[in-house]
Amino acid sequence: MRWLQALLIIFNLALLLAEAIPDPQSWQTRVHSSIAGTSRHLQSSCETSSFPELKPTYLESRAAGVEWAGADDQHVFTVTAKSMIWRSKDGGSTFEDITERFNGSIKGEEPISITQILSHKISPNKMIFVNSWEYMWTSNDYGETLIPHKNPGGFHGSGAMLKAHPAQPDWVLAHARRPGCKLLDVLDMRCASDLLVSQNAFTDLTWQNLTANAAGKIAGFVDWGWAMSACMKSSCEGLGLPDTAIFATMYEKPGDWDKPWDPDVHFVRSEDWFKTIKQKIPCGNQFEQLGRQLYLAVSNSCPQDMSGKPRTVDPSGPPGISLHTSQDGGATFREACLPVALKQEGYELLETHDGEGALVIVDYLVKTGMGNLQASSAYTAGPHHALFSVSLSSIYKQDALSSSTDFLRVDGVPGVFIANQLLPTTSGAGMGMKIKPVVYSRMTFNGGGTWQPIKAPTAFNYKKCDRCGGAKECSLHLHGASSWFFGSIQFPSVYSNPSAPGLLVGSGNVGGEGVGLDDNDGLCTWLSFDGGFSWTDIAEGTWIYEYADWGGLVVMSKHELNGPADEVSISNAALPAVPCWHFGAIGRSSSSDTS
Repeated sequence: MRWLQALLIIFNLALLLAEAIPDPQSWQTRVHSSIAGTSRHLQSSCETSSFPELKPTYLESRAAGVEWAGADDQHVFTVTAKSMIWRSKDGGSTFEDITERFNGSIKGEEPISITQILSHKISPNKMIFVNSWEYMWTSNDYGETLIPHKNPGGFHGSGAMLKAHPAQPDWVLAHARRPGCKLLDVLDMRCASDLLVSQNAFTDLTWQNLTANAAGKIAGFVDWGWAMSACMKSSCEGLGLPDTAIFATMYEKPGDWDKPWDPDVHFVRSEDWFKTIKQKIPCGNQFEQLGRQLYLAVSNSCPQDMSGKPRTVDPSGPPGISLHTSQDGGATFREACLPVALKQEGYELLETHDGEGALVIVDYLVKTGMGNLQASSAYTAGPHHALFSVSLSSIYKQDALSSSTDFLRVDGVPGVFIANQLLPTTSGAGMGMKIKPVVYSRMTFNGGGTWQPIKAPTAFNYKKCDRCGGAKECSLHLHGASSWFFGSIQFPSVYSNPSAPGLLVGSGNVGGEGVGLDDNDGLCTWLSFDGGFSWTDIAEGTWIYEYADWGGLVVMSKHELNGPADEVSISNAALPAVPCWHFGAIGRSSSSDTS
């Protein structure tokens, strides 16, 4: 999760803080100060520090993406909504428009619209820029000079995705839709895609077409990835996976891939750029690599078993897929046992803290008096990551536009997860009519074994945030990922980062029994320093937030739902008992948006 404005200034702010904020040791007797805009008052025991006014770069349109190149945090690239590309060489303090450099290098042959930027893992000055059309560029000096390369076969960057090899930094895989595909073809899954590899991607950028290498055995690729992309070389020992190993799903005849969970799509493994296929699992439609585990979704309508032998398909059997797991790099699989069928509504895998397995999040529909609501259930794995049991049901999903479920792994704190649960209420003079769901936040500290409410604080810094009303049992409810990623109404979701174990920030409200997550009343921003065990209100309304210095700094700015932002708030998070906020003015008030 990244908030664009915070990201563009956060490292510059850290440098300012080093000079402007007093020695943290002198903060030991200081207390919390308000950050509620013009009504803010600072208690005398918490002195503010004077910052120079923050002067952001005003781009020609909204920032659509940010890419950092290198470990020094100095080279930053921003692509805007109008397809302009801006570069910073000083950690985001200043930006320059370098779009014309791309345009001039190809003499205006095609419009410039950068869709992806890759940086070399060892030598980050070497970069690849992917255009929406037929060109890519390489650079060995952070984009100062550009070398254009026309894509083989004329495929367009808008229909392509590149993945660098985790152990061979010069190697890149590209999954590219073939030229001539129309929108209708994409929707009907009839648009074929090729898989290509370059072993000199950051210099000469020459490609091998792996579909052509297969010599008619493959008509198109669906899912794909480097075999060791999840476990990395150090933890793949003993799995027999060479650097050239690739996992993919494919179909053998043109037009075969024409429906979800298609029995004509198969899982394959190759170690020689698909000149030969070392392994094939019939009807393996989609795979996911998490640590040493490989998860494979196999169509239930498959006319063959995992070994390729014919089998009888029961037309009345459950639709969708069965999930299979492998602990030996895909050499062998065993079927995962879940107490629910994986249907077409979808599922997702969430990696466990130890990187050794996953929780399975299964989507389904809940019928209510107001129509169907989307929800999910979470299942945790037993031995061999094959036997799963339900951990939490009725997990909330804001609406059909949401790309995620409200289920969060708290990074850096093993076994801790936060979820929002859907509980319907009733009304109507004993009629028992289900009309409106109530959403409660729940938390587990033992990997999903037991779940409990998030206890509200007993003291509040802001009167507006206290909606407990004297209730004996009062809980905190926090917005989750479904209201942040593509939800119809976007609220900042609860956020953690593995570089700052135990530090959590989120937006939501407190309420007594029967009161759940509310989009308006008592909406505040909350912070926890102890992995969610205790919380404090740090601002009224919704704010966006980011961490720096391994959690030593928290940077916040007003979210667009909270009105225009005219300042950035910074706290030394190393002192959880006495968080003291400092403020830097923005050159002019603006809507603080997110990406």
